[in-house]
Amino acid sequence: MTYEYLGQLALPSGVAAEDFFDGKPGSLTSLITSFIGRAGIISVGGYMAGLHGKQLFKVSVFSSLAVETFVLLFALYSKQQKPAVADAI
Repeated sequence: MTYEYLGQLALPSGVAAEDFFDGKPGSLTSLITSFIGRAGIISVGGYMAGLHGKQLFKVSVFSSLAVETFVLLFALYSKQQKPAVADAI
């Protein structure tokens, strides 16, 4: 798995989403790992903002889910656009 994309550093969650739509083995595990890692990072910020217990857990999980949904939708959109770009060249 490479994190280089068009000369720019690609985020692991974006690569995991692209791999998922390409049907690569282990891509679901990568998606889950990025989801959990992101929830962990969000929980640190939530804790620093004064959230605790169930509220902290809910905010972390749902925020991570929102970001992961966006990443998946963007990867799907990008995948659908690639053939149009290739045909235009």
